[in-house]
Amino acid sequence: MDEHRRSKKLDLREIKNYFFSKDYELISVEQAWRHVTGVLRKGDKNYFLKLASTKGVAERTRNEFSWNNLISSLPENQKFPVFIPQNHDSGEFKGLFWFLSDYAGKKLLARPEDKNETGDLEKELPVIAETAWKIINMKTDLTLPLDKEIPEEERKEKFFKLLGHWAGETPKDVTDLIAFIKDRFDYLQIAPSHGDFIPWHFVRGDEGKLFLVDGEHAHVLGLKFYDVAYFYHRVYTKLKRPDIADRFLGEFGDLYEFSEEEKELFRFVLAQRLVGGYFDIEKGSITSINLQDQLKTRLLQGKLFPSGY
Repeated sequence: MDEHRRSKKLDLREIKNYFFSKDYELISVEQAWRHVTGVLRKGDKNYFLKLASTKGVAERTRNEFSWNNLISSLPENQKFPVFIPQNHDSGEFKGLFWFLSDYAGKKLLARPEDKNETGDLEKELPVIAETAWKIINMKTDLTLPLDKEIPEEERKEKFFKLLGHWAGETPKDVTDLIAFIKDRFDYLQIAPSHGDFIPWHFVRGDEGKLFLVDGEHAHVLGLKFYDVAYFYHRVYTKLKRPDIADRFLGEFGDLYEFSEEEKELFRFVLAQRLVGGYFDIEKGSITSINLQDQLKTRLLQGKLFPSGY
């Protein structure tokens, strides 16, 4: 289940020599966790490096590479209002997949440890909501490496197996959330998703361009409203700004007219994210348990959507 999380420390000196032999100038190279990342330069252009540290991690690295390619192939009328990095080179280092893409920079729209530096994020909420809307409505015959068409019963079994794993790792009683989810499983729908749609994956480039990066978890056959629920939950409980989360949901609701069934689907997905949030807290996340509890109460009491939606 967690092979994509198992990292291995790589020899940065060997990696530097490898890319030097390919005529790249190395601006920076580091390994924080699962990937070696860095900035490489050739000619007058900088590129972002992402190198998997294990073959299990490489599955997600290849998925991000494929997502970047897929978005680049979309017709003009499906283009996003933000930029997705374009790929420029790829290969294998000792059997480990790597790719180079556009370098977006380091200026994140928000950081989870600073709930007050959100001016840029708040200004871009309409653009972020439109991006989520564009992803859900994306039309393509292509699929990504993580996409698998599986029978309904198998999907349900895997879904609740993961929930059970999360629930078993936290002392918090989440039986009410799991019951809430079970009651709404039949609302599940499939749609494209970025899979890690959060403020700190929106990056302001040096030329003012706004990038959405890190498509490791992207799906064409994803869970509908996953990106919307994930962004909402992360802003509410990790950035600790319920006000911005509610404004984002309002912006998205202005674009996407939820039916009553789709509201139940959104609640279903958000309940899943809440269970995941309690699991994250046990793993050392800065997610607020008080805001988790507050959001859980709002969800179970039907006080989630702003009036008029």
